[in-house]
Amino acid sequence: MCFNETPLHGAAMLGHLNFTKYLLTQKPDMTIVAEAKAETPSRDSRPKIREIKKKDWTKKKGEALMIAATLIVGMTFQVAVNPPGGVWDEDKVVGAGEDNKKMLAGTSIMAHYYPEHYEMYMGYNSVSFCGSLCMVLLGVSGVPFVKRKILMWVLMIIMWIILTFIAATYSLSVLLISPSKDGISRSNKFPNINKVILASAFVWWGVLGIIVFVHTIRFLLWCVRKVGCYVGKLGKWVIRNCIV
Repeated sequence: MCFNETPLHGAAMLGHLNFTKYLLTQKPDMTIVAEAKAETPSRDSRPKIREIKKKDWTKKKGEALMIAATLIVGMTFQVAVNPPGGVWDEDKVVGAGEDNKKMLAGTSIMAHYYPEHYEMYMGYNSVSFCGSLCMVLLGVSGVPFVKRKILMWVLMIIMWIILTFIAATYSLSVLLISPSKDGISRSNKFPNINKVILASAFVWWGVLGIIVFVHTIRFLLWCVRKVGCYVGKLGKWVIRNCIV
């Protein structure tokens, strides 16, 4: 008998049914203790427990990615229909002579004054919107014959791309709506917002570079372990079947 066992365990193993019933009637809490003892993980079950924890972590991570992707879908949709600078309230003609243009109500003001930047803005925002939709679709439907862990890697990479384009959309929006010192120039912003955007970009790319580097090293180590495992199995098979 092990020292971790209770009197209830001992009575049940030795076949003393009357004493077992007496203990259960006098001390009902001992059943809870016995169940807790029985559920104590052994050394053989520890790998299974670690596997269960990994699956729970992967599930929670997937749920977090789905929540983030859903929020980004709504955010990018609102940014597309409400661009910086707003839209024309009513139909109007801008310019004079041959250069006049008719602006329809509901169209973007930024598209009129900064057409090239508006195309870049909508392109960055569209990448974020489509990427978020793809994440939601993959998370909901899944991919046949693809492990959930590999799917989480794919979703994580897509999220990196989405966040990068969101940062680009933000930077372009701030540059376009920031006033200039002379009211005309696009580069002579006041305050000097260009330096702020440049510093933010350096911080973002630095943090993203560190994260990508760490995950790349982790992926390479995983590949080395897998290759080593397959080589070991192949060597054992060769020794067992080819060497007489």
